[in-house]
Amino acid sequence: MQIVHARHVRLPARPRPDWLGVNQSLYQDLLGRHGRQVDETLLARGSFHTHQDLADALLAETLPSRPQLILVAQALPDLLPFTAVAPYIDHLLHGNGTQTLCLGVSQTGIAAPFFALRIAAAYAGQSRYREAAIFILEQATLPASRPGVDAGNLADTGVLLLTGSGGGGRHLPLSVRCAPDAATLESLVREILAQPPGDAPEHVILGHALPWEGLGVPVTRARPDQYTTGVWSALAALDPPVHRVLVADADPGSGDYHLAVLASPATAAH
Repeated sequence: MQIVHARHVRLPARPRPDWLGVNQSLYQDLLGRHGRQVDETLLARGSFHTHQDLADALLAETLPSRPQLILVAQALPDLLPFTAVAPYIDHLLHGNGTQTLCLGVSQTGIAAPFFALRIAAAYAGQSRYREAAIFILEQATLPASRPGVDAGNLADTGVLLLTGSGGGGRHLPLSVRCAPDAATLESLVREILAQPPGDAPEHVILGHALPWEGLGVPVTRARPDQYTTGVWSALAALDPPVHRVLVADADPGSGDYHLAVLASPATAAH
C-alpha cells in the first residue's frame, strides 16, 4: 500500500451561523452529564465550519481515483454532533453505490490518523480494498475546553490521503507504532535515524508537543494551531516527496505517543 496522493485545506473563519443556538442546548445536555457548562466565550471564538465543510473543501478538485474504502479520522468532535460524515463523503464520490465501506475513527485522540493508516493497510493486505481515502478532519469551534488542546487557537483544517497499490506513489508506510512516553518515542526515532536508507534524503515531522533538537536531518514542526492535523498537513505539503519520512506526534496530557515511518517506493525497494 502506498500513499499515492495527498492534499490539505485551511478554511477562513465565517460568521456564527443561526443554527448554532439550537445546537447549544445539545452541547449543554452533553456537558451537563459531566457537571460542566458550555463556555460561551470559547464558543464565540470559533470559526464555525463543520466536518462536512472540510470534506467539501478537500473534494473541491477532482480526485485521481475514487476509493471505496472511506476512513474519517478525528480527535476533536464535529460542530454538528452525531453527523455521519463518511457516508456523506461516499455520496459525493459514489452517489448511491453499495460497494463502499465507510468507517469513522474517533475517541482515540491524536492516534486516530495513525489507526486509519493501519486499517487501510490491513484491508489492502487482504486484497479487499486496495485503495482508501483517509480524511483527517479538525474543526475549531468547541463548546468547552479540552485537556492538551489550545481550544482558543485552533484553525479549521483537513487532510486527505489517498492510498493505492499502483505505481507513482508518494510514500510507502513501512510501520506505524506507539510508545508509552516521550522518552521512548524519541529513542525510537533516533534509533531509526541511525540506520540511514542509502542515498535517499530523510525528513522528520514533529507534533508541536515534541521539542526535540539535534536529530541530524531536516525537521518540520507542526503548526501550533492544529491539534491533530498538523503533522499530516506537513506531510501533504512535503515537496518533493522523495524522502524517508518519520511522522511523530504526541499528546502528553492523554499519554498518546505515535510514530509512522514512511519511505518513497524507490527507497523502500532497497
